[in-house]
Amino acid sequence: MKVYLNKNPRSIALISNGFALIFRDISSSANVDQTLTNGNNAPSNHQLSDKDFNPRCIVEFVAESSINLDSYSRLLASNDNCEFLGLICLKTNIYLGIISQKVEVGSIRPNEKVNKITNVDFLCLNNDEFDELFENQMIVSDLKDKLEAHPCHSLKKLLSGGSFFYSRDFDIASTCQERGTKKGFTVIEKNYDFKFMWNSFMNDELIEFRNRLSKLERKSFDESEFLTTIIRGFVKTVNTTLGIECEALLTIISKQSCRRKGSLYGPWGLDDDGNVANFMETECVLYFEKFCFAYTQVRGNIPVFWELENQLLSTKVKFSRSVDSTQHAFNRHFETLIQQHGEIHILNALNKKSNQHELSNRYTEVLGKSSSIRDQVDYSHIEFSTDSLKNNYSTRSKLLYLLESSILRFGAYCYDVSKHIYIGKQSGVFLVNTFDSLEKANTIQKIINKEAFGLSFKDMGIVPSDDFFDKLRLLWDENGIWLSKITLSTMSTKTNQINKSGGLVGVVAGVSKKYIANTVAYDPTKVKQNAIDKLLGRMNDQNLVKLHDPIHDFIADELKKKSDLFSSSKEISLFCSTFNINGVQYDEDISTWIFPDDKTIDTNPDIVAIGFEEIVELTPGQMLDTDNSTRYFWEKKLKKCLNERDKYVLLWGGQLGGIVLLLFVKEAEAEEINNVEGSIRKTGLGGMASNKGAIALSFTFSTTKFCFIVSHLAAGLNNVEERHQDYKTIAKNIRFSRNRSIKDHDAVIWMGDFNFRIDLTNEEVRNLIEKQDFQTLFDNDQLNNQMAKGESFPYFDEMEIRFPPTYKFDNGTKTYDTSEKQRIPAWTDRILSLSRNKILKQLSYDCCQDILFSDHRPVYAFFKAKVIIVNEKIKQKVAHELYKQRKAEIGDANELITSNYINEITLTHGFPPPSSDKTKWWIDGGQPVKVTFPDLAPGMIVNPNLPINPFVETDEPDFIMAK
Repeated sequence: MKVYLNKNPRSIALISNGFALIFRDISSSANVDQTLTNGNNAPSNHQLSDKDFNPRCIVEFVAESSINLDSYSRLLASNDNCEFLGLICLKTNIYLGIISQKVEVGSIRPNEKVNKITNVDFLCLNNDEFDELFENQMIVSDLKDKLEAHPCHSLKKLLSGGSFFYSRDFDIASTCQERGTKKGFTVIEKNYDFKFMWNSFMNDELIEFRNRLSKLERKSFDESEFLTTIIRGFVKTVNTTLGIECEALLTIISKQSCRRKGSLYGPWGLDDDGNVANFMETECVLYFEKFCFAYTQVRGNIPVFWELENQLLSTKVKFSRSVDSTQHAFNRHFETLIQQHGEIHILNALNKKSNQHELSNRYTEVLGKSSSIRDQVDYSHIEFSTDSLKNNYSTRSKLLYLLESSILRFGAYCYDVSKHIYIGKQSGVFLVNTFDSLEKANTIQKIINKEAFGLSFKDMGIVPSDDFFDKLRLLWDENGIWLSKITLSTMSTKTNQINKSGGLVGVVAGVSKKYIANTVAYDPTKVKQNAIDKLLGRMNDQNLVKLHDPIHDFIADELKKKSDLFSSSKEISLFCSTFNINGVQYDEDISTWIFPDDKTIDTNPDIVAIGFEEIVELTPGQMLDTDNSTRYFWEKKLKKCLNERDKYVLLWGGQLGGIVLLLFVKEAEAEEINNVEGSIRKTGLGGMASNKGAIALSFTFSTTKFCFIVSHLAAGLNNVEERHQDYKTIAKNIRFSRNRSIKDHDAVIWMGDFNFRIDLTNEEVRNLIEKQDFQTLFDNDQLNNQMAKGESFPYFDEMEIRFPPTYKFDNGTKTYDTSEKQRIPAWTDRILSLSRNKILKQLSYDCCQDILFSDHRPVYAFFKAKVIIVNEKIKQKVAHELYKQRKAEIGDANELITSNYINEITLTHGFPPPSSDKTKWWIDGGQPVKVTFPDLAPGMIVNPNLPINPFVETDEPDFIMAK
């Protein structure tokens, strides 16, 4: 990206990939207009205070060929590969942050590079005072003083200190598991979690601008790489080997959260939103030719309200909130973690010192009262010392013995690169809480990570080399040193002194100076908290830079009015089926199941979704699901059967232990589907061995969002509450990218072996089946009663059941269970649906009674779905015509940027735009809802001669000079 400056009218253009992003300030003129309207005869030299300044600028995204660069000059000319950080306002100046120097430090996977920021510059949009700093390629000695006087100098030091990273190839704020196998950078959209994006304040308006562009324009905008996400922490990749001649990339990536209000570092606890100080997410990724492994852990301070209080000769933990008033923020902290990571195993590593003992007691007390998260959170107190954990093999063995079941239960992310399938996904994380979250936390996480990788290798039959474990240890050691440096350099001198007994200073002092010199470059200058507050937009006099987009705002409004020109509704057909196959590979014909003799069913559905349960025999104690042979068998068999009628493609397939979801789509409709993404959630045996849980799929058909879920819930006649809890766990914790949940879709189809039974005796149920009295059976069906009470699957619909119970049969027969257990027949296999505006219409619901190899029968449902199809080519043509129309009305990038235009915020019909939470239509000049009054000039007072009635016209000025 290249940077250009036009001095008259002053504007900055960013040029990349054949496109230009142009900014021009309109704050000065707009604020002058506001000042004049606030006082009739205010002096001309009246100056706005910082808090009254309303930073605004025009933005335009155009092809590079459409602008004349003759009047522009290059800035930062020595660098053709700059990156845009965003916009920030300090005092009354607007600055564009530009990454001007970086160094590559990592490659998580091939073509996924990570860069460390080594220099950042801030270009002023509305002031030329510092232009010469960036017009010269070299900063000569007489400009150094001016550089240090720059208002953004503290920000420059913070961002250029080597602790900030970014990537152009992937979303660096996400984990491997969250972004999956998607190639390219994922642009931020709705529901994005900004806790690791340190420049979110600088990009807030730019993200909104990007989302208003047309689909093709967004594609060009994204390819031009105008949006950059930066994280703070540590990233490094090393080369290693696995076995003989198997080269691999080993990467550690640690991300510090920036969400906590107040101090992000030091001896502090929660804020009201559940964010905690020193919170860190660390992921270790191993990539080689066959597989990609990843393992994630988190750490942070104790999540209660606490701080350290200085006393004469010591420090004391002070609790600023009671247990009851802590509960809400505490629960939010863990609910957020559970949504993102699944189960949480707390490792409380506080020692028995008086301060830490009090803090630990408060932690367990609040946790004990948190009933809403209890089933998702385990707790262990780790009393081993840091030295013992580092140097004593017996201590490490005791720790791993304590954590073994959780390590196995959580699993690890593993992707088969050659077969393009998931072998395993991580369903929980360890949360390490220490007094300072530094060396001890890092040591515990290093031990767990090594064990998790070792167990994964064992399941996959991989023999790791000594070099691998040596490199893993060194990466974790370097990670700990670097994070300690960041924390210490950010905290105040006072805080450092307080924490000497807690180990903060001791961490750095105890590390070999030689090792430090070889791994990290120490900057002795401490980064002050106010520099971080500036970056995050938390200063009292700091305002968000508002972007005004006159052309695309107009286009977006007009496209809504003209939507009938490029969009139309269409009905698509969906065949959905769930089948517990009892681990069998069936060689006979399945056409009576896939193409049932049902007049309501389209013989060639557009979408076919098949869910399997118990597709494999489960083996407790494994980290990964390694047996995919039965799944492949059924993939081929189903595709062969479907292709006898039409051409189908397997759009997506996923497996969680014995649960499989396969989605087939007509080849002719495949191009309409995008944003395909899977998610899993384990529930069985506390999540162990994937024997129960759910697998979900999200995709968009043109503009309509679909979600399919296949689940296997807890078994047992009387385990209704366990099944209800399984449902809640799945519904709450299935998450897709950008934090989307099940409810964020237009249509949801949830099927599977739900295991709900009928609350009647065996004899009663079998007699009613003989009589085909399905209504009486349904009245006593556990799922029916759960749904009627609004407990399990609220708001979901189920079509009337007119077929006999589908469980349990003697294999190969039509006879219900004759074994000693004499299980009561039940409708364990179900299909439910939920849709917005009733876009789903169910036409049939039945079972196939001719497929006898399992102890279950396949259940199927047929739906019609109304979707909106958008012809993007026609839409783009309409948008282009609107663009030309609006361009002719308001001129080019330079002509449109006038204060007269910007204050004329009316719609095309002449009325002002509707009110929002920030503006009201009856307040002129685009002023904010919260009215602020500028300070009077020295010596000015309110005119005492003004009429008492303010509505009486008068020639008297509002303010006069005091005599």
